[in-house]
Amino acid sequence: MLWVVSSLLHRVRQRQDWLFSLLAGIATLISATLFALTQHVSWFTGIYWAVVTVTTVGYGDVVPKNTSGRILAIVTMLVIIPLVGAIFADWAAKATSIHIRRILGMRTTSGTSQHLVILGYTPLIPHLLPDLLETHSAIILVADIDPNQIPDQERMQFIAGDPTNPHVLAKANLEHARQIVIVGDSDGDVLMTAIEAQHVVPDGPILAITHAAKAVAALQSIGVEGIATQDLMGELITQSLATPHAAELLQSLLNSERTQLEEVTVPRQWVGMKLSAVRAQPDTLVLGVVQRGQFNLGLPEDPLLTDDTTVVRLVLRPSQGGAKASS
Repeated sequence: MLWVVSSLLHRVRQRQDWLFSLLAGIATLISATLFALTQHVSWFTGIYWAVVTVTTVGYGDVVPKNTSGRILAIVTMLVIIPLVGAIFADWAAKATSIHIRRILGMRTTSGTSQHLVILGYTPLIPHLLPDLLETHSAIILVADIDPNQIPDQERMQFIAGDPTNPHVLAKANLEHARQIVIVGDSDGDVLMTAIEAQHVVPDGPILAITHAAKAVAALQSIGVEGIATQDLMGELITQSLATPHAAELLQSLLNSERTQLEEVTVPRQWVGMKLSAVRAQPDTLVLGVVQRGQFNLGLPEDPLLTDDTTVVRLVLRPSQGGAKASS
């Protein structure tokens, strides 16, 4: 719950229209309450007077009768009316922008399938995009940010909007996505986005990247796979200190042009075999298996491979022009 509240407050701070709306609503309620108290009328009448005043309708059927009421009216007109004007101006600007983008063909909608969808944004995204664009033919980024922050816009699709909004998510064609990755500035943002995405695709291939392990546990409770970057980085650093070449090994696996990690359905000839027997075969490097949604390294137990097992293995790419493998 604290994550949700924190996320809402963070969004209010980021969105000027939300901030103005919140301030105008609170100020209107305070003004209505004070009017009801000073003019000795019902609270509903106070609300009616405040709304009529801040919208500049001014029917004149309910007016302040004393000095305190007139002072309250002056403050209301000087403070709340400009806020309401700013809200309407912001809404009009957004509506105009959407209309212009539609006319110029700038509004991005997707008919793509088997694509990678990134929901949310963090400063890490620009650093990840070059590598992701090499391994995915189609990428859709859904984020409530300025499009100028996105590099390589010509090579990917960008949908501007709140990724927790179902109407925005509908444009990303989540039902046909090959993979859905959720990121955010806070774990609350990630959790809220995951809830909406999981509602659209209950059994979809969703991976949420959080900061803390507690958020991963919350994600798993709703059926979404999660990774905690803090724990992952901490474990990598710890292992690198204990085994100096552990980080070099991981980088070699990930950066080599000749090797590639892949996760595939278990080959038919391996069904019914123990993982140790599969690993004993030549030219086969199976790192582990996924059964019932959980990764199993096979240590110390030796799992039996079944029809619904997924195999995580390291494969050797064919060399290009006899080039030597690089690591």
